[in-house]
Amino acid sequence: MKFRNCEKRLVMLVVLSACLLPAEGFAQDRAIQWRDDPQAAQWDSRRFDRLLLFLVGADFWGYCRKLEHITWQDATVARAVNDGYIPLKLDHKRHAALVQQLGVRSFPTVIVFSPAGELIAAEKGYRSPARMKAMLAPNHAGEAPWSMAGR
Repeated sequence: MKFRNCEKRLVMLVVLSACLLPAEGFAQDRAIQWRDDPQAAQWDSRRFDRLLLFLVGADFWGYCRKLEHITWQDATVARAVNDGYIPLKLDHKRHAALVQQLGVRSFPTVIVFSPAGELIAAEKGYRSPARMKAMLAPNHAGEAPWSMAGR
């Protein structure tokens, strides 16, 4: 009798664990894996042969917060960024010298570089999830639409 109770508890534990795993995986899938080290991000861009996506922002600016809480939280946008880009978040104060070198004067600004460091595109201002999805989505050649912009 005791063996059956243990067996039932073990089965329940396995079933409950299996139910929790997809939710955890889904949460990880939605979060963009932002980097905050420009040199490491550039190295990863070259190593994985992916475009480098810079987000330059300021915490105090409403449109930066809106981009963070609406657009980047969209599961499809997050998946596109994580799967096709090396995402790098630059704070205007913490990375002031680099932000100045990039010539960024308005926030938010999204900048895309090739793995070789060539400027591909720069988009200023807030973008809705639908507009960002269109910008990030691969075309028939497997490249994001803006990957052809600088060529």
